[in-house]
Amino acid sequence: MRKTVFAAAAVLLAVVLPLLFGCGSRDLPPDDGTPWPEALSGRFVYEDSALTFTGDGVTVTLSLSETLAEKLGLPAGKTGGSYAFLFRNESWRYDFAETLALTAGDVSARFIMTPGSTTARQVCFNLPDSGEQIRFIKED
Repeated sequence: MRKTVFAAAAVLLAVVLPLLFGCGSRDLPPDDGTPWPEALSGRFVYEDSALTFTGDGVTVTLSLSETLAEKLGLPAGKTGGSYAFLFRNESWRYDFAETLALTAGDVSARFIMTPGSTTARQVCFNLPDSGEQIRFIKED
């Protein structure tokens, strides 16, 4: 009888624990199985500001108005910089990223993204304090 109860408890634990705690890591980046998109390239505009991506996956020129620069915590005017799309602080594809890291000169800032909101035609992120969405649209 005890062996049967013990065996039943072991089976129950083997089934219930994975359901409670999940199987595998929850920190894995999302991947829909499609090829990674090409790096962003071209000029993306928002009101009177722009981000110009070189296509190398790293370099961006920021041309920010005083108003937007203040909101973003980055320098106003035209500044060379770098960018990274991140998932759990690891570099990741922009269409599934949860964070956009921008560096202009010696100033860096991170912005929250909704996975799927950034495409080859638009770069979208939210301001950390207000949640306001900023949407840069690619010029044709």
